[in-house]
Amino acid sequence: MKKFILLTTPRSGSTWLDTLLNDHTDISMFGELFLPYDVPKKYQELRKNDPEKFFRFRAKHKARRPKITNAYLDYVFAQSEKTVGFKLMAYPFISHPEVILYCRKNNIHLIHLTRDTQQRVISYAIAEKRDNFHSLSEEDDQNTDTIRLDPYRVKKLYKKQKLLSATLNTLVKNISCPYLSIDYQDLIENQDEKLKEIYEFLSVSPHTPISELKKTSVIPYEDMVENYQAIERVFKKQRKA
Repeated sequence: MKKFILLTTPRSGSTWLDTLLNDHTDISMFGELFLPYDVPKKYQELRKNDPEKFFRFRAKHKARRPKITNAYLDYVFAQSEKTVGFKLMAYPFISHPEVILYCRKNNIHLIHLTRDTQQRVISYAIAEKRDNFHSLSEEDDQNTDTIRLDPYRVKKLYKKQKLLSATLNTLVKNISCPYLSIDYQDLIENQDEKLKEIYEFLSVSPHTPISELKKTSVIPYEDMVENYQAIERVFKKQRKA
């Protein structure tokens, strides 16, 4: 069975893909194990089967990097006899270069989930404003209230996320590990085809998955964001910068 890491950036649909992969009987998929904190209570149902996070493992064993990181990755990938994977965001991946060496040494497969930076930033800004990053019920899914975004906050998010995406793209292409790039929009529009690519990449059988996760945005951003034109101008200036 293969071992893999789902590499991505915030608001790229990774939690949704996580639930789709975890629905496969031959895959054990875990969440963001390198987060330096526990997920909020309202999202813990999504993470009930995860092993303990890296920050707790490190505190318990009181060892230094890179030794403790290697020991932790061994621990995670030993959690199941199935194909095992977990989600890793760009920043912790970049800030833990020993993970790259571990991947090379152990032939870890990488699934790189991408999404247009502008779409990710708007999605993040809306989720941050509403304090709702994942919808787990029909009630959450029905929120169609409009919202105003802070252009300065959006500008800061865009600059940070653009840099993270560029750095992650470079690392993935030069890491010398098997990798598969999947675009979020392609996954939305061609779910069966893209999941087939992932299953073949992981050498597991075809599967038709089910996810209970709901979309947090049910109307176009242009209709949801009251000052959308002002936000568009921010993006236009940043693309030229």
